[in-house]
Amino acid sequence: AFINSMGWVDGVGYQQLVHSARALKVDVILVLGQDKLHAELEKEFRKDGDAHKVEVVKLSKSGGVVTRPTAFRKTARSARTQEYFYGVDDDLRVTTHTANFDELAVFRVGGVYRVPASALPLGAEPVTNPLRVQSVQWSREMINSVLGVSHAKDQDEILATNVAGFVWVTDIDIPKGRVTYHTPCGEPLPSVNLLMGDLKFYA
Repeated sequence: AFINSMGWVDGVGYQQLVHSARALKVDVILVLGQDKLHAELEKEFRKDGDAHKVEVVKLSKSGGVVTRPTAFRKTARSARTQEYFYGVDDDLRVTTHTANFDELAVFRVGGVYRVPASALPLGAEPVTNPLRVQSVQWSREMINSVLGVSHAKDQDEILATNVAGFVWVTDIDIPKGRVTYHTPCGEPLPSVNLLMGDLKFYA
């Protein structure tokens, strides 16, 4: 089987790439035209010894190939989100739903400190726990957010459960305690547990 990885290969993106390779028991990693990434991955999997043998192969880019700039990737991502809700040829229509705040639960993964800075050795920096699942309160800042609809039955299952699809938050009425969101279909949500990231969509 072939696994197409994402283009984010720095910081947390690199950590996710390595984690995915180990979790999926990858045998061969092909690195296209990135000397630094190739060297880092070779060093990373050399530490595993015989426990997890991974062959890291560097491939040269074809002539004329250039790295897509950040602005282009952002535009392309927005276009894919547009297609998800409205179709490739803009031939679909979203369905608008409203719900009370207490009818839906929103969670976010990561961003929580493992230990307070006061409990760390002198000079050490606090680090965040990338796998901590925390509840998120509804706020106006969530307008235009794209939320995943998790199949998880409760908070403890969030990390190990797939998402069924996505909803697009279009309005939040704090005084009335209601949220308005769009879905690409008219059926009820398969779960009340929503997963929030940093993705926003402006039609």
